Amino acid sequence: MKITQLISLVILCFAFVPSLALGQSPEIDALKEKAEKGDVIAQFDLGFMYANGEVVPENDAEAVKWYRKAAVQGDASAQYNLGVMYSDVEGRSFNHPHTVEQLRGIMIPLFIKPN
Repeated sequence: MKITQLISLVILCFAFVPSLALGQSPEIDALKEKAEKGDVIAQFDLGFMYANGEVVPENDAEAVKWYRKAAVQGDASAQYNLGVMYSDVEGRSFNHPHTVEQLRGIMIPLFIKPN
């Protein structure tokens, strides 16, 4: 009986606070706003959060999106994490037929210095 009461309580909590169930909070909204304005640290942080399901629901597509934005700006940790995600280390599949080409398109310009 106690288990069903506990489950009911948890469901009620999420029913009355839908933003928690969806991983939305003023802090996450502020972080997204900074990331959308080009803040590389915020972009990396969002990528990490989505990749690991921390504070927000795990979402590989969102993680790749934010890691990619940070990687293009030269963030080495984002470049590494993006490569790990594309390498399908944990059995994740992004169904990209040209994953290597996409990764090269992000990485190569970072190492080519203009004359």
